[in-house]
Amino acid sequence: AVDTWVAPLYPHLDKDPYAPFNKPTAIDHWLRNSGNRAEYITIVDPDCIFVRPIAVEDYVKGGVSVHLGNGKVVPVTKGHPFGQKGYMDWVKGGPFQSLTKKYCPGCGQVDALAVPIVIHREDLVAIAPKWLSITEQIRRDKPTWDPAWNHERFALSWTTEMYGYIFAAAQLGIKHYVSDRGQEIAGFNSVVKAPIIHYSLKLELKSQKSWHKYYEDAGTNIPDPSLGKNEVQTKVLSAFIEARDYCHPTNHSWGGLSYFASAARR
Repeated sequence: AVDTWVAPLYPHLDKDPYAPFNKPTAIDHWLRNSGNRAEYITIVDPDCIFVRPIAVEDYVKGGVSVHLGNGKVVPVTKGHPFGQKGYMDWVKGGPFQSLTKKYCPGCGQVDALAVPIVIHREDLVAIAPKWLSITEQIRRDKPTWDPAWNHERFALSWTTEMYGYIFAAAQLGIKHYVSDRGQEIAGFNSVVKAPIIHYSLKLELKSQKSWHKYYEDAGTNIPDPSLGKNEVQTKVLSAFIEARDYCHPTNHSWGGLSYFASAARR
């Protein structure tokens, strides 16, 4: 078990209220101050559910093995992490390529990554400070961003920290084994085979019902799992109800602060 660790907020949110600054800063703070010496670390987002363990210790080869949803078993060792394939695609002249040329010149075709990431501690210790500094650099340049970077399909305004991680790893010469079978996306995938479900999208359910993590009553008004249209949706709703019953109902008033709340309202 890993104890909960509360890290200080990123100190400059008053100048740029980009909440994901807290991801690299919290990870770096945990690595340096928690006293936890785990050799291998799994990075996920808060909107992820573990269906089963993603990384299993490999007593024969050393390191850990990641068990993917397609049946493949991927070894992870120092210098060779695993990363989920991200939404971005490497297209000649496209936004991913142009962003890479500006912030990771000379890196060539970098890894297209999302969560989960399974990585050796020493690799993450090296990546974390660069992850933050590159994220800060990209955010500082926001007034001069290429319009394509702001397009809703690329969404750099929200995903900047993802590219901070990608470019930090590339600058350090750390290459990931990349696969799209580390997670199922609720609202996109229908069958549960991967070790993690990522509920990043709105769930369109039976009987014209829906659920989205940005609904103001998302923590209290959870549809019955029988309204799920597929195995992934049913699993997610069941997990929410189990968590609500264990932790008690939660609610949050987004007001005007949520990046996505207005678009997510029913």
